[in-house]
Amino acid sequence: MKVVHVVRSGGFAGVEAHILALAPALSDLGVDVRVIGGDPGRMSQPLQDRGIAHYPATSVPEVVRRLAHLRDWHPDLVHSHMTAAELGALPGYPVLRAPLVTTRHFAGLRGRGGPWQRPYRLLDRVATQVSVSRAVAEAIDTPSTVIHPGVTPPPPARERSRTILIAQRLDAEKDTAVGVEAFRRSRLAERGWRLLIAGRGAQEPALRSLPDEAVEVLGYRTDVRDLMARASILLATSAFEHFGISVVEAMAAGTPVVATARAGHLETVGALSPETLFAPGDSAGAAAILADLADDPPRRARLGETLHRDYLARFTVHECAQRHLALYEDLVR
Repeated sequence: MKVVHVVRSGGFAGVEAHILALAPALSDLGVDVRVIGGDPGRMSQPLQDRGIAHYPATSVPEVVRRLAHLRDWHPDLVHSHMTAAELGALPGYPVLRAPLVTTRHFAGLRGRGGPWQRPYRLLDRVATQVSVSRAVAEAIDTPSTVIHPGVTPPPPARERSRTILIAQRLDAEKDTAVGVEAFRRSRLAERGWRLLIAGRGAQEPALRSLPDEAVEVLGYRTDVRDLMARASILLATSAFEHFGISVVEAMAAGTPVVATARAGHLETVGALSPETLFAPGDSAGAAAILADLADDPPRRARLGETLHRDYLARFTVHECAQRHLALYEDLVR
């Protein structure tokens, strides 16, 4: 089976990381995979090392051209990620004569009205949809199959430090300031704990200006999984997390998670430790949970082990790839 994954992007974030993990796992299952889009600096070499061709694409017209060049390869299926890639894949649908799968990574309706209304309606007719969580599936406008993204195995065990880690985009919808306030209210800094914030976004300058030596803004990091393996707690503050890759990466590393009690978090860490969830925006509630966990190392160890076992059962890349392959085989049968 030949499958091409498509994202219109020159960057590297959660969607691109998902593709970078899934494509080699599908290859291990015997699928001939190619990838269009994503940051060449982060994706090209790892994919090529696995024998997977990578083609940059930072615009919708470039997606269209890249797919046209694959016509002689005769893909059995085109799998797009995000709206721009969907729109780029549509023109190739009647030419490639391959089923179109699209993954919905976010819990939002496609646009309505204007020049895109007709393509959206066409997508609804021709595309088979995958949702990354039940929260997304319940929010979008058409039927879909829920397949949770998988994450790669964790790094080797690290010695835990007295740190709490936030790893997410530093934009308003992630509510990072709630995490900073929760850390302040917990008074853990007075006992030698630190808060590390990894990520970039519009709120990064404001966070860097905070007059608190116990809070360190690391910016964009490529070693987030190592940071998680060393942290004692991951704090996830988004008011509505569509899935939450960082939470599952923490589960893989056996790192306890304190997270908002909403959307994707309810399907991951919330399924096992609802007592470590807090209401969105409730910094006092988050502070109390953080303080309790910090005071109880054996409980942190037990919780980390429980989360790691659940990762192995539900969120490995192999499990994700197997579920995608079953979907693909149904479509091309």
